[in-house]
Amino acid sequence: MRTIKKLLAAVLVFILAFTLMSGTLASASDTIRVTVNGQLLELDQPPVIVNNRTLVPVRGVFEALDFNVQWNPDARQAVLTRDGYEVIITIGSDYFTTNGERIDLDVPAQIISARTMLPLRAVLESVGYDLEWDGATRTVVITSAATEPVIANTSPFPFEFSTTDLFGNRVTQDSLGEREIFFVYYWTTWCFACVEGLPGLSQLAQEFGDRVGFITLLGDFGTGRQRAIQITQDAGAPFFTVDANHSEFQELMGLLVSGFVPTSVILDANGNVIGEQIVGSGTARFRQAIESALEQNE
Repeated sequence: MRTIKKLLAAVLVFILAFTLMSGTLASASDTIRVTVNGQLLELDQPPVIVNNRTLVPVRGVFEALDFNVQWNPDARQAVLTRDGYEVIITIGSDYFTTNGERIDLDVPAQIISARTMLPLRAVLESVGYDLEWDGATRTVVITSAATEPVIANTSPFPFEFSTTDLFGNRVTQDSLGEREIFFVYYWTTWCFACVEGLPGLSQLAQEFGDRVGFITLLGDFGTGRQRAIQITQDAGAPFFTVDANHSEFQELMGLLVSGFVPTSVILDANGNVIGEQIVGSGTARFRQAIESALEQNE
């Protein structure tokens, strides 16, 4: 009798161990993997399947592809930039844009476990990558497409100058690099609207930096320089601020002076103003003007 009990106990232990092992194997087999050109990605949030579409974490995948990934909490948007591409993905939206072109999504981007997740195929294909699904290993296989990304036409700043910025650094037209268009912002330190507009301008410079050159001309450079240094540092300004009264900026200031500050203009490669003067500040207004100018400049 004791032998039978031992035998039954051993069988139960075997069944329990087999059940636990089977559950572990099943769980492992359900994991979705992502590879880029044969390299397995280590993601802090695993991909998930929603409505038969695989959603992956935006930052984990696109930073592995050398994209700059920025999050705009107010607009609930992820902005991806690299090599002339700008992809804007809005949480809950049934479409995204690549360089302004609208592309529909079967499943909208969404927040899962504090991570922005999106269906990958359409976004990747819009920036020159191929994607395959390996059902046997449950792997998303990402490979570089044969064609290279299309690089937009860029040019240097259309006005020659050589001066110093707020911090005493030598700045020339070449310091701005080559861009598709240029955003010029005229302001003073005593103008509340001017100062209020700088953080938004800094944000836009980060969003459009690969395509748009930014420079600000300070009207009270001589008397307001120290205050301007603090203001631009607080705004996180990634662009140059120079003296609007410098002799080499007279022609450029002729395009800007309207009797109001702040005033902005957007220039093409030949120094022509695209659109209208922008009087006042406002991140949304600036973004709309920049997007419109990029479209007109194509």
